[in-house]
Amino acid sequence: MHGIRAVNPRELVQKHVAFQDNHILIHAPNGGPTLRYPLGADRRVVVLGAGKATAEMCQGLIDAASNATDKYNLYGAINIPKGQSHPNQFGGPNSNINIKINFAAHPILDQSTIDGTLEQLRIIK
Repeated sequence: MHGIRAVNPRELVQKHVAFQDNHILIHAPNGGPTLRYPLGADRRVVVLGAGKATAEMCQGLIDAASNATDKYNLYGAINIPKGQSHPNQFGGPNSNINIKINFAAHPILDQSTIDGTLEQLRIIK
């Protein structure tokens, strides 16, 4: 069981990402250096991703932000394969977490994949 937990996307993100003093901290594995990325005054983090492990990784990021002393705002969109069991979004419009989940075709792309990608492009513009 320990081997399976070692590759659990949610647990990996929880283990290596932290929020502290208006920064995102990325803890390198095996005792490597911790990277610190400053955030703006609104503590907003744009979350984008695509793929089978993305929803679990996103949940790990939400867990890390929830464990922080200060409140951080996570906003964005992720694309996951159709058929995965998840709600349509994490959080909501009146929450500090608002991440839309797009269900996209995989491995052969269709309109849902294009729509999800366009949603992500709108977020980063």
